[in-house]
Amino acid sequence: MSNLDFEIDRLRLHVSNAAGQEHRLGPIAGRAASLFAARLDAGWSDGAGRQTAPSAKVNLQSMSDEEAAQAIADEWLRAMALKLVL
Repeated sequence: MSNLDFEIDRLRLHVSNAAGQEHRLGPIAGRAASLFAARLDAGWSDGAGRQTAPSAKVNLQSMSDEEAAQAIADEWLRAMALKLVL
């Protein structure tokens, strides 16, 4: 297996209603990174929804930590797919 180094130049995270929820951001980001790595290892590939600057929308008032992490991991994967295509 070969190594692949990549850099995502930009990813916007839109976190809304975070007042009093700031303590959740670290665990959510950690879980998103774990999901991203697992999906990457599984050969995740989806060309739908590509855009020049992927944007993860996270609403901490209405989303669980798992839902927020899933949204972030999905956008990281889209950003990586875009980099590999370009």
